[in-house]
Amino acid sequence: MSNNRNRVFSVLSFSALMMNPGVLVAAEADGLQSLFQIDGTTYLSKDLSPSDQNRLHELEMNHFKAVEGLARQRYVEIKTAPFGKLNDKDHPFAAEEKWLNRKFAPSAADVDKALESFKDEKQLQQLPVAERGKVMERYLTAQNRAKALTDATDKALEKGDIRLVLKQPQAPVVDISRSPQAVIGNSKDAVRVVEFTDFQCPYCKKLAPVSAEVLKKYGSQITWEVRHFPLSFHKQAKDAAAAVYCASLQGKLREAKKWVFDAQERLGEEKVFAEMGKALALN
Repeated sequence: MSNNRNRVFSVLSFSALMMNPGVLVAAEADGLQSLFQIDGTTYLSKDLSPSDQNRLHELEMNHFKAVEGLARQRYVEIKTAPFGKLNDKDHPFAAEEKWLNRKFAPSAADVDKALESFKDEKQLQQLPVAERGKVMERYLTAQNRAKALTDATDKALEKGDIRLVLKQPQAPVVDISRSPQAVIGNSKDAVRVVEFTDFQCPYCKKLAPVSAEVLKKYGSQITWEVRHFPLSFHKQAKDAAAAVYCASLQGKLREAKKWVFDAQERLGEEKVFAEMGKALALN
């Protein structure tokens, strides 16, 4: 029980509560559905905020991936053990190559091709010419080895030669209420995408043409909802969100979203939203 207590509360940053005997942490067989008790009240994962649920899931996934990585590593160690004597200073991966019946070292042509691809890489160009090929060969060897071992252990997992007792954590499901005026696309379809956006965010702007292309191809098959998430350090983001929201009430969400992103560099101008209203014929 003490291990569970330490793990859960370190995740939730409640370590100070560990000194309180009235706090009880319970870990159930199906994972962490029941997380802890305080004053007799049991708290489930769904009782956490969405951000804390995601943070907890991320940590659980890190644990799961670490266990999976150790399982893959041990599998390779077991399979290559019969060939261990082949390894030496000059051939550190000989046992793995023997087991997989392949070589990790790249061909001369592969090295030349890679050198051409990295010809503008400053760190590589700073090396003596004679060393560049050796560095690239080591780099490609490491890549080939990693891919070969990953492919081999992937197959072992698929066949059941490696079985993980630990279950993969399920991502938390956050219930987001529907907002009819925020919908682009077919609002009755089962596939639902919720986009949280900040109209002053350059990365959100980069997503805009991608979402437009998706809607162009699949708009009749999906529901795409736009939710406003203006960040405090973007001074015009809140006003932009309000303007797009008002446009959405008049059925002009798609048009307003595109217009504001196109005018992102001008959002600080005094009459920019009046200009948007005129351009989109808003009341």
